[in-house]
Amino acid sequence: MYYFIDKWDTFPDYRIHTPAEITSRNQVPLSDVITCVAIQHAWQVVLGILLSNGPGFRRSEEYEIFNWVLCLRQMRGIIPIALALIGFDSGNIAKKLGSTSPSMANLLRGTTQLDTFEPPGKYENMVASSIYHVFVPMCQFLIAIFIGDSWQYWAHRISHQNAWLYKNLHSVHHQNHVPYALGAWYAHLGEAFVWDTIGTSLALYCSQLTLRQSMWFTTLSVLKSVDDHCGYKLWFNPLQWYNGQNAAYHDIHHQSWGMKVSANPCTV
Repeated sequence: MYYFIDKWDTFPDYRIHTPAEITSRNQVPLSDVITCVAIQHAWQVVLGILLSNGPGFRRSEEYEIFNWVLCLRQMRGIIPIALALIGFDSGNIAKKLGSTSPSMANLLRGTTQLDTFEPPGKYENMVASSIYHVFVPMCQFLIAIFIGDSWQYWAHRISHQNAWLYKNLHSVHHQNHVPYALGAWYAHLGEAFVWDTIGTSLALYCSQLTLRQSMWFTTLSVLKSVDDHCGYKLWFNPLQWYNGQNAAYHDIHHQSWGMKVSANPCTV
């Protein structure tokens, strides 16, 4: 998308730099950038195949939800105690609801029988499904974001604080003084493997995201990184609304006069 916006000069008023600057100031030909990105994609595909469990090792959705039902049944004993603390008699409430809403009545009684494996009630299934579809994925995404973002932040910061790391590794990425979308992933291959491949793999492994969730997580991560290097301040772009660290901010970081190696990398 950004390639064609740039090629057709669709939004000239929203460019951060002119097309002539991209050609004259960047030190890396487009062919080298494409080759670097292709190599990274290739090893990430191979590593993804090697690390994935495959569909045969996935339990079914119904199985997982029923496991949460069993967990909820084990926790039923807490409900009468919690209600008693705030002045409610769960036993009397359960008697009144026994004929109209038996599943809610059982929930209020705090029964914990697990040996019958009775089918989930309406409320049990609703709560268990919410845990499975909303609460657990939300926690997994937060864990993945924390690990992935922390890894990226500290790796980037150290690469700007340490002169050897910057000169021998990270300076390759900064050869593009005028960022553009495809150049977001241009970097020294050693740095790219440690920063992106290992960091993201750790985030996915530790958070235990499913294959579909991992696709969402990595896609959004790529979109953010590409957008940070896109070279445009677009009014309709939500990725540039919610966070001050956007394309305009990151552009300063890439300039030849911007911070490169510093003991206090405040603009990282």
